[in-house]
Amino acid sequence: MPLSKCQIWQSYLTLGLRREPRKTKITAKLQADQANFQSNRNLTAPLNFIYGGAIKEVPKTTSTLLAAADKYQLLHLKDVCVEHLRRSVSLVNAAERIILAKRHGVPELKDFVFAFLKKSNAKGFAESGGLKSVREYNCNLADQTALLWDNL
Repeated sequence: MPLSKCQIWQSYLTLGLRREPRKTKITAKLQADQANFQSNRNLTAPLNFIYGGAIKEVPKTTSTLLAAADKYQLLHLKDVCVEHLRRSVSLVNAAERIILAKRHGVPELKDFVFAFLKKSNAKGFAESGGLKSVREYNCNLADQTALLWDNL
């Protein structure tokens, strides 16, 4: 994806930072944000995506990569992360997926997980602590989740 499609990167490039090469500016900004990432390895995928327009594989820390994609408005990378999260949804991680969807503004992921839960065993979701986790994050979201089984 060209940098011209990313609003955040465009703002960095137009704020009087034109003296340094583009890659240096972007790398400096990502390194400044390194504290938000779990390790340097997590920086590799966003940087490869920015420079090359694609990633070879979605890392195990897709949630961290989704956060970076959301923060830097890398919409295509965000879509790649959401697709990976959709393919790997289960009763054990459904609560995490719902919370990620809410936190990063991905309603299609939330809808997908809700559809998955409607077809699945509500008891298994509750027993895995899913509903409790969602309630701790957001009571309204937990109520929406609990209503799934009331509508069956």
